[in-house]
Amino acid sequence: MKYILPALIFMIFSLSLSAQQIKATPEIVEQHVVTDLSDFSAELELPGKISNTTNAPVEIKWRQTLWDQPFEWQAEISDRDNYYLADENGYTDNDYVMPLLLQPDETFDLSIYIYPNGRAGTATYAIDIVDANDQTKVLETMVFYISVSHRQLKEAVIIRNVKVFPNPARDYFELTPNQMVKELTVYNSIGQRIKTFAAERGKKYDITTIPDGLYLVEMSDGTGKTLKTVRLLKRSPKA
Repeated sequence: MKYILPALIFMIFSLSLSAQQIKATPEIVEQHVVTDLSDFSAELELPGKISNTTNAPVEIKWRQTLWDQPFEWQAEISDRDNYYLADENGYTDNDYVMPLLLQPDETFDLSIYIYPNGRAGTATYAIDIVDANDQTKVLETMVFYISVSHRQLKEAVIIRNVKVFPNPARDYFELTPNQMVKELTVYNSIGQRIKTFAAERGKKYDITTIPDGLYLVEMSDGTGKTLKTVRLLKRSPKA
């Protein structure tokens, strides 16, 4: 991956030295995204624009030349008229890309939409803009680069740090102060519900009446959603 981007940048620079009918803005689309990857519906856009810089109509096609992305990712290319889905190998069939007639000074969006499907990673894509009547003639090249990393939600960080203490417990246990947990349910080792408590800041939860042993404490938000479940060992002092 680290050798791909410099090579593509050099190719773009070489093309820019020649007279251009078509202009990509920007020529290199680069994004570094931090997002919640637990949301499998997340959609990320790499936006670009193509312009006809001449005073005459130009008929073009775009052609995908590089598609280097994590296996789990899905992507599609959107131009002025259509969306094109990549196949299971990440490629769009260039033969099915429809020509586009650009009028003088016309600009249209050429973007790639990324669906990470819960996977962090990096990807590089390259698209050539070619003359529709002579597809060996490359008018412009666009490079799209994206890195995606996971952002832990504030709520996830908070609940991860919530603990019951003391553990082992004798007569009671307490809960790390927080605003998320509204209810505590204690289950025995075979899943029977033993006790339920309304969570309150600074409260000591009485377990003097339950036998010694290993229990599960389920923390919920009061709507039935379980936030976290932890083990609690009840151990009475020896006589």
